[in-house]
Amino acid sequence: MDLPVETMRQEVCSLSSSTVESMVKMRVVKEFPSTEQEKCDKVSKALKELTEGIKNVDISVTAKIGAGDAYRTITGIEDCNKPGEKMDLAHKAGEVWLVDFWATWCPPCQAPMAHN
Repeated sequence: MDLPVETMRQEVCSLSSSTVESMVKMRVVKEFPSTEQEKCDKVSKALKELTEGIKNVDISVTAKIGAGDAYRTITGIEDCNKPGEKMDLAHKAGEVWLVDFWATWCPPCQAPMAHN
């Protein structure tokens, strides 16, 4: 995978001191299409294992879902029509989802909840 590795070195010295403090940071951050999810998970895991115990390392290799992408199956959803029962929501080709997230404690969410 083509991953950018950014490094930053910081040298800090107080004007009244003769010591210099040094710090190095490393970042590996990139988003790929959702079709690369498996590769992203493997690379991210491998990089985190390689840098375990090293300070100032930021690794974020992710697969982002874009317009038109199939979404992974959402599992363990409570079925509104059958209280207490769980269901899975699997995306099928040609199907469009509208997912409406809301919270009972959220004032802006309360007005549109009436239709639910």
